[in-house]
Amino acid sequence: MKCPKCGKNDSRDNFCGGCGAQLREKCQECGNMEPIGQPSCMNELKAIGEKVCEIKNKIYSSKWPERISLGVMLGYMTISATVVLMLKEDINAFFSSSSGDLLLIIFFWCMGILPVTCTEIRLRKKVNSCAELAVEKFWSENPELKVKYDVWQEWLKLQK
Repeated sequence: MKCPKCGKNDSRDNFCGGCGAQLREKCQECGNMEPIGQPSCMNELKAIGEKVCEIKNKIYSSKWPERISLGVMLGYMTISATVVLMLKEDINAFFSSSSGDLLLIIFFWCMGILPVTCTEIRLRKKVNSCAELAVEKFWSENPELKVKYDVWQEWLKLQK
């Protein structure tokens, strides 16, 4: 925390180590020592932050992205296995028998893994979007908490 009088950063003590000015006072709401000028009670702000994290974690902990990814991977690998079996004789005729089989195995796995990676990236973006929408819904249902949280964020920026 930056001292309002001398500007020294001293976040551990109740008084500034440079000029001795008081940096913390007892909170009217909870009784804890909190920085002077802080717009809201830290316990209240902590509860708001925990609620936002809880909303996001509920979305992030859902299992549907992994299930979809697994389904996509199995689908692509089934298709690629069919293609490999159809092309096996042509590939083996073009290459020697051992290198043709190796190419088939590599092709088989790439056909399954590459699309799944792309699908996973799209799903993660969707999950993040859902989490942000859930948080926005929380803020719209609790505008007074949003105002407190925003004021606190601005206050923190000024303290740096």
